[in-house]
Amino acid sequence: ATYRALGGSTILEARPPIPAFIAMVACFFVVNKLAVSIVVAADVGGSARRHFLNSMRSTVAYDVFAFPLILLFSVAYREFGPQWSAAFAIPMLGLRQLYKQNFALQKINEELLQLMVAAIEARDPYTSGHSQRVQRYARFIAGVIGITGKSAERIATAALLHDVGKIHEEFAPILRKPGRLTDEEFSVMKTHPDKGAALVGKVTHFLDLVPAIQSHHEGWDGRGYPRRISGENIPTAARVIALADTVDAMCSSRPYRKGLSPEVVRAEIEKQSGRQFDPKMCSLLLQEETWRQMVVEIAMAHAEHPEAVDPSLGIITARETNEAGETLVSAA
Repeated sequence: ATYRALGGSTILEARPPIPAFIAMVACFFVVNKLAVSIVVAADVGGSARRHFLNSMRSTVAYDVFAFPLILLFSVAYREFGPQWSAAFAIPMLGLRQLYKQNFALQKINEELLQLMVAAIEARDPYTSGHSQRVQRYARFIAGVIGITGKSAERIATAALLHDVGKIHEEFAPILRKPGRLTDEEFSVMKTHPDKGAALVGKVTHFLDLVPAIQSHHEGWDGRGYPRRISGENIPTAARVIALADTVDAMCSSRPYRKGLSPEVVRAEIEKQSGRQFDPKMCSLLLQEETWRQMVVEIAMAHAEHPEAVDPSLGIITARETNEAGETLVSAA
């Protein structure tokens, strides 16, 4: 209907007007993806807008190159016949195969990251799904402060890997130790951001994530670790992850307490605004409508990982004991 409204007709009668063709493609592109996004949102939850934007981002390059080939294929069929139009089908098939291989490679990389994170978290039964939830919250918070697209996804990837340094053997006994950490043990725990940054820095594709992982325990007031930097000197991605990490620490149940209510979490974030967290970031996140959306994100994240805590185990890990003793919003 859009195509004909702008003067387009069947390709067998005349050459298609370019504006009409572009409008038709754009209309199909948007309407089709929007319909799928609404269905996905109804099925798995979340915002249809977010699913739509993720879908657009993941296929836009493929579609931008594919649709002009469709036009060339149509024109060749009309002007030169089916034998010449077949020549245009070859690059179309090649482009499709390239897209499929690229998508498969991205999927494999994502699954390998998830596997590595799951292996790390297997050492501590009380953090099952923690990194995946922090990744989800970080992506949401990034959007709240105006970071979208590829930049938001890089922050989300850094959030998934933020605790990768704990894979080192010296952290295993500390993570499962019942009782409070000694000063020496706590000093060891404070090395995990640097160790994680060193590991991630070995992968060329992840070099841009190193500052976020290294600084995700820095505090806005300069009282964090490992470098005690403060304010705007802390990378934006690290500030996002610090807030997301703490939200999960407070919302997740532990053997010695149930997860805190959204109201308590919100009050604690407000209390730590300008101390532990970026005050502008907190202000945007704590707005009424935004916080309601954050609560939905929390509910969906925990629904995906109901195994996060087994209260019957009855063990308080050393890390959690220290967190409880120092501040509700501390996240190791």
